[in-house]
Amino acid sequence: NDPDESPFDIGLSGAGALIRYRSVTSGNWNSVSTWEQSTDGGSTWSSAASTPTSADGAIEVQTGHTVTVSASVTADQLTVDTGATLAIGTFQTFTIADGTGNDLDNNGSVTVAQNSSLTTSGFVNNSGTIQIDGNLQIMQGGQLGGGGTYSYGINGSLYFQNTIGSYQVNNDSYWPTVNGPPNIYVSGSGGINMNVQRTVNHLGVASSVVNANNLTVTGSLSRSNGGTVTGSPTYSNGAILFYSGGAGFDRGDEWLPGAVGNVGHPGNVQVFAVALNVANGSPADTLYIPGSLSILAGGTIDMVGSTPMTVPLEIAGGVQIDAASDFSPASTLRLSTLSGGDLKVGGNWNKGGTFIHNNRTVTFNGSFQNISGSTTFYDLAATGTASHQLNFQAGSTTIVANSLTLTGVSANRLVLRSTSTGSPWNLISPATQSVDLVDVKDSNASGGATVTATRSTNSGGNTNWIFPAPVLSLSSDLSFGNQTIGTSSSKQNVTITNAGTATMTVTGISLAGIDPGQFVLSGTTPTAYTVAPSGTSTFQVAFAPTTAGSKSASVSIV
Repeated sequence: NDPDESPFDIGLSGAGALIRYRSVTSGNWNSVSTWEQSTDGGSTWSSAASTPTSADGAIEVQTGHTVTVSASVTADQLTVDTGATLAIGTFQTFTIADGTGNDLDNNGSVTVAQNSSLTTSGFVNNSGTIQIDGNLQIMQGGQLGGGGTYSYGINGSLYFQNTIGSYQVNNDSYWPTVNGPPNIYVSGSGGINMNVQRTVNHLGVASSVVNANNLTVTGSLSRSNGGTVTGSPTYSNGAILFYSGGAGFDRGDEWLPGAVGNVGHPGNVQVFAVALNVANGSPADTLYIPGSLSILAGGTIDMVGSTPMTVPLEIAGGVQIDAASDFSPASTLRLSTLSGGDLKVGGNWNKGGTFIHNNRTVTFNGSFQNISGSTTFYDLAATGTASHQLNFQAGSTTIVANSLTLTGVSANRLVLRSTSTGSPWNLISPATQSVDLVDVKDSNASGGATVTATRSTNSGGNTNWIFPAPVLSLSSDLSFGNQTIGTSSSKQNVTITNAGTATMTVTGISLAGIDPGQFVLSGTTPTAYTVAPSGTSTFQVAFAPTTAGSKSASVSIV
């Protein structure tokens, strides 16, 4: 135009059509030979110049074709036709983006290999089958609908990674009751709300799980940093409750006080590299573990918290407290500071880390228990009526600061042994002690007070132990002279003296010998009684003949 004239504009307009893709044969997703493309909305098709992604238009896997995802990719507006298969290969992630309409419309088959993932932040409409041997991950915005079926393999996992709002778990097809996901992971900050009952092998909790009372855990529940459990799951026998990660947290509904039933009562508890306050909620009943307690890699079990426990922690199995390593500090078990907050252990004691007794009692109440590592106890007790043996690690030192109680029964003495015959275990005992009816061997108690073991067996190799015994002494024989048949003589006293250094128990006195029926006992008691060292007890005997002739008998004392 003339420079003296006004400029003029030409309007330009147009719409660029997104490239559509459809499969032409079976093959890999990232191979152009698998696809053909259309740039005019599907009117005409040509060989693909590239492979489809979420930046493109609609994608179709046609009937009779199997398309394998051999490299991770993101897609949406994907349709898998009836008779077609989308196969997500091992170690690959197939992500469904949130685009227009249905982001995955499956009328055929989708398979997710082990160690691979189907991840969705869009809408999946499943009218076919989805087989998950790897992971199904629901991201923020992800929804799964349709009347098709989901099945999980033995290693299949379902992840909830929503970040806003609690994901409502209803009776949805993606979590079936038959062939459902063995493993559930709740890691998105939004958490889940369980509105239906389900059974899982493993539950990983890194966010909130509400209505966990609708869950049955057959294998393990792992609670990590940020995880909370509201409502108590039911545990199968032997199931593990595992705590890990973070600066520490409080025991929640996943572990309830009491020992009755499986609701809120895990079979075993493991604490890994985290401090767990088990005093949370001021439990009014024993905190019980039917299996074992393992405190690992610098973990801590704390019975003090802001309100110390006044009920015991009881472990029917063993206790392991890890020592420090090149990779982690020592683990710690801290008992309560208040009366009643004691510890009872029915299995082995393996103390490598730190044990803080806080002036509480530890009771070993199992049957055959190994005591490993050197430990300082405040009050240590091992009692019971059944067969019971404690095996202390050879060379270890057990220190008891306040009170030592080791007692068995006549039928089952408490057996104390070294883990290596001939190699002593060391005991530093306090003056306050009650040691009775034990069988001890290879114990060196020279570092503390002398251990006095009454009514006990010295099996050898013991130092600074004494084994006092009662010594029975009776007054001299009795002579009654002649006595008219059918009459009774005057009573004569018989004195029992305990000349030993241990209390003597008298369980019965009776007549024996040739003519026990010609004599009469009196002053005896029908129940057992004791005679202290240097103490005496008296009963009487009278002669009451029924026939003529010389008579004799003896007195039996047991």
